[in-house]
Amino acid sequence: MAGAGHSVESEQAAEVADARIARLMGIINAATAELVSVIKGVLETDAWGGAGLRSPEQWVAWRAGVSPARASDLVRMARRLPELAVVESAFADGRLSEDSVKLIAKRVPAERDAEVAELAQVMTVPQLARVLRALPGAEPAEAEVEAQVSFGHDDGGRWSLRATGLEAERGALVGKALHAARDAVFRARHPEAKDGAWPSGVTWSEALERMALATLDALDPASGGGRAASERYQVVVHVSAGDDPAAHLHLGPALTSSARRRIACDASLRWVLEDEGRTVAWGRRKRTVPTPLRLSIEERDRGCRVPGCTQMRWLEVHHLKHVEDGGETVPENLLCLCGRHHDDHHQGRLGIAGDPARPDGLAFTDRWGRDLTRPSPNPPDDLAARGTWVAPSGERLDGHSFVWS
Repeated sequence: MAGAGHSVESEQAAEVADARIARLMGIINAATAELVSVIKGVLETDAWGGAGLRSPEQWVAWRAGVSPARASDLVRMARRLPELAVVESAFADGRLSEDSVKLIAKRVPAERDAEVAELAQVMTVPQLARVLRALPGAEPAEAEVEAQVSFGHDDGGRWSLRATGLEAERGALVGKALHAARDAVFRARHPEAKDGAWPSGVTWSEALERMALATLDALDPASGGGRAASERYQVVVHVSAGDDPAAHLHLGPALTSSARRRIACDASLRWVLEDEGRTVAWGRRKRTVPTPLRLSIEERDRGCRVPGCTQMRWLEVHHLKHVEDGGETVPENLLCLCGRHHDDHHQGRLGIAGDPARPDGLAFTDRWGRDLTRPSPNPPDDLAARGTWVAPSGERLDGHSFVWS
């Protein structure tokens, strides 16, 4: 008999939905397991390389059309599952979800394979995460944690900064800088305060902003604080007079034609024109692409334009028609590339053609002339599940009642 507020029709609809979800999750789980298997083969043969791709994760994000975070998880699973045969089999049969396998791949040692595979089929993902945290001997089966710093705007338009994996002494250095910046903000607000007074009322976000301003003041050549460093990184190119465009870096080697074209594309430089070893002209220091135009191109492109590339910072502005060939420094001839892809293009490994001003106006080719386009999903005609997924009971799990043997 239906309970209060719950009709027979709604119960029947729930039963139908439960059956459909079980069938569809079996399909999704099995299909994801097959995707992981394909990635495993790609890793074994290094088939992900080419076209300036920096990692297998970037290749997966591009070819599968998934986020970088999910691509990283898929690659991790592909690397770990050969050690976890029982988990791999249950995943392929559709009996384990991607999120469960992701947790297992991060923490479970090979000797716990069968035990954890059985548990994972009857636990929800949060429950599995809780018990795995207490798994004896569990360690992330990954290389040593790499220090990472990421920042940018979230979907709500708020700016976030995240730093993880810093070595203790480097993290302490950043912490000291934040403390110093917070004290500076406090002293500016309360000049009468005694030395050592607690900087009450100053938030860490204000301290971070103060630290950023101090850094910009120190490094800005106009302020005088960073002039020597700025000049140190100034690119000086010596060019021979006459029709021969031979050039070389100051106190450095001769430039290849590809390097010369790239420097002409986007650099802060001085040109020194020479005739038989004598300087006949000294060009003004300037950027090939003026700062206001650069900002406009960066805002338009929002990252490297090469398909699959996720680089959004430290970009270089490329002239589609090279400067030496008469290309103009105008929006219709400029596009953003990361340093890796800019190198690839000028060294003949990446072809670029089309109209940069249009979001879909560019065509890219690899060194063999093959198109680099984002793939489109190709769903099967028959969504027949290879396995059945049984939802976990969802009963409350008391962490104290579960003990690993």
